[in-house]
Amino acid sequence: MNNKLKYMSLILVAGLFSACGTKEPIPMMDDKPSEITDRVISKADTDRDGVLNTVDFCPRTVDGANVDSEGCIIKNTVKETMNMGILLRANFDVDKATIKTDDKKEIQKYITYLKKYSNAKIVIEGHTDSTASEKYNESLAARRALRVKDMIVSGGIDSNRIRVESYGETQPVIDNKTAEHMAQNRRAISKIIR
Repeated sequence: MNNKLKYMSLILVAGLFSACGTKEPIPMMDDKPSEITDRVISKADTDRDGVLNTVDFCPRTVDGANVDSEGCIIKNTVKETMNMGILLRANFDVDKATIKTDDKKEIQKYITYLKKYSNAKIVIEGHTDSTASEKYNESLAARRALRVKDMIVSGGIDSNRIRVESYGETQPVIDNKTAEHMAQNRRAISKIIR
């Protein structure tokens, strides 16, 4: 062990012993972050997904979304809470309204959830990227939302509990600058509305 490392270890150990020998409690951070800490965190992670801006490849993810280590959305699983916000997310291929196999599994879980909470009403929103005209994208987004609705209704949920909305390309979760970003915007999501 070199002398510099020995010296640093000695200082560290001495600091620990001196802190332990006092009768004053060692100050701990509050359970709740201070206003200053909160502001620093919000500047370091503007979308509050737990991934710092410096390594966040998807800096505008929606609240409550499950994200990977790069801050990009992972398929949401059904959460056992009605306060979560987005409870279902299905992604689509370019110019398609076909539900993918993985998303069908999530929709089945969502159907089970909706059966458990039989008074809950939901909205299904259809969205697109910006690769086509606004008019076409509005129609495509509606087809995506209706496809999800059809699957939920065929699973035994009353259609009167479901409202469908089409937003086309008007509400991207992230800009449409890359293929990965566009893929995140091609989606249908569902939320509890009551």
